[in-house]
Parts: sequence; C-alpha cells; structure tokens
Amino acid sequence: MSTEEVLHNGDSDPENPLDDDSLTTVFHDPVNYNVKHPLHNAWTLWFDNPGKKANAQSWSLNLKELVTFDSVEDFWG
Repeated sequence: MSTEEVLHNGDSDPENPLDDDSLTTVFHDPVNYNVKHPLHNAWTLWFDNPGKKANAQSWSLNLKELVTFDSVEDFWG
C-alpha cells in the first residue's frame, strides 16, 4: 500500500508531504538527497600515530581530528 494519495483523476497530490517523489534518500541520489537519519550524538573520528612514542602530555597534541558527523548519511558519505 502506498502512502501517496491519488486524486479522482488518477494523479498524485503534489501537496502531500508523504508523496514518494518528495522523499529522496541517499540510495536514490547520493548527492541531492533530502532524507537524513540523525544520530543521538555527534561523533568525531581521530587519528593517533602509534609509531610516535609520547608521554601523557604530548599524547593529545599528536591526535588529529579526521571527521565529525551527526547523521548516518554523513558517516557513509
């Protein structure tokens, strides 16, 4: 069963927010999508070079921030 409303003449309702054409996921268009799945918290991925021996003070200076994301699409994008 579709969530799309069909008018008496057989056309779909353009003002219906559940119209299938208005929802574009990353699977349909990887660049111009309008559906996002937010995460509960923002996440940040860091890089730590294990080859550098460091003490506790310089450990945080060696960390490099790679990316921060707050949705499933931003993570996989």
